[in-house]
Amino acid sequence: AAFKKLSEADRQILSVEMSRTACAGATYSSTAEAVQGVEAFAPGGPAFLVYYGPALLQNGGGDDECVLKVLVEVYREARSLYPLGSS
Repeated sequence: AAFKKLSEADRQILSVEMSRTACAGATYSSTAEAVQGVEAFAPGGPAFLVYYGPALLQNGGGDDECVLKVLVEVYREARSLYPLGSS
């Protein structure tokens, strides 16, 4: 429910960044269909692992939308520091 409350741009960031594998040619079919035509879903890396992301979602104090927005910003800032590359 909280995911659907996010803006389209924020949902795309989470969907794309959380499904990156950083392995050449590796994609998740459901993600590729969901973000078909999304320019941001270019292949490449680096892929980011937010190590305590699941714990943050489980113990985020009950405001799931706020927690998701924090994760969006983590991914957004990580991508600005490390733009997509071919390797």
